[in-house]
Amino acid sequence: MTIFEYLNLDEADARAQSEERQGWQLDGLMQAGRLTLVVGKGYTGKSRLAALVATAAARGMPLGSRSVLPGKTLWIGLEHSQTEILGNFRAAARGLGIEPWPSDSIQLLAPRTFSLDDEQHVEAVVQHADQHAIDLIVIDPLVAAHANDETPGREMRHVMNAARKLTSGGKRTVVVLHHPGKRDASARGSGDLEASADSVVYLTTDKPGTNGPITVEAKHHSHGPGSWRIQFAYDEHGAMRLIERDDEAGAPLANGHDRSRELEAKIVEVLLEEIKPITQTKLRKAVGGNAKDFREALGAVLMGGTVTETPGPHKQAKFYKLASNAEHAHVQ
Repeated sequence: MTIFEYLNLDEADARAQSEERQGWQLDGLMQAGRLTLVVGKGYTGKSRLAALVATAAARGMPLGSRSVLPGKTLWIGLEHSQTEILGNFRAAARGLGIEPWPSDSIQLLAPRTFSLDDEQHVEAVVQHADQHAIDLIVIDPLVAAHANDETPGREMRHVMNAARKLTSGGKRTVVVLHHPGKRDASARGSGDLEASADSVVYLTTDKPGTNGPITVEAKHHSHGPGSWRIQFAYDEHGAMRLIERDDEAGAPLANGHDRSRELEAKIVEVLLEEIKPITQTKLRKAVGGNAKDFREALGAVLMGGTVTETPGPHKQAKFYKLASNAEHAHVQ
């Protein structure tokens, strides 16, 4: 009786190429066809980033300068209400300019009772994903998908092995959202959590819940580390946009035109929130980006009549506010 199958290197490579999802789900950060653990405190943007990845994947669009592998998503949301989940997808679609939102390519699990401890649950999701050609599964959050103590390594290895089964041997990407421990940015619980994942993505920010700058760092078992500096911004139409930053983290940005447009939108966003005119120094600090790009973006909104400039007293820095006819302006 034959129990095992033995493949030479060429045969193994051919099978992997034909059966496994190749490349990056999110360039440099989430490997395609693999298990990724995304770690971040509450309100750092884990769910928002995952929603943007899923929405971009639905139409094969990039996120900023990073490519996203196209595909259909199954979202297993176990913490937030359906209204909150749908709100994230609606905002992500608007931010990416997708109208109507891609309901044909994103599915939500209902009823929202799913456990990685239950083999029947795991097998049911695998069967559904195979039948409906699902390319990406997101579990949000891990803590709601099991009933184990997160400290013992054996228990968490069992949980992560169950999550890996959802990839069906590399046919689809699985992204699991998790909270960090109290001492540092590492995943809460056993070290086996991170060791069991192919990629671990850490989201950190100085001010959770404020839409401030977020540092994204990734480590992979089979690739070098990746890093990104981003920020989420909302406009008055409820669109959620991902802005890439080039500050102290030195992360890559989109091309110069896209960068300028992002900063122009951010300038308008900041001034929409200000009742009184603010100085250039304060505006520059709130907007971010390097000084050269900020000056160019500010010049563009001044020339376009969206923002007005007035001199300060005693030759101090100039002040800026939205033009009276631009109170509801939006930079496309």
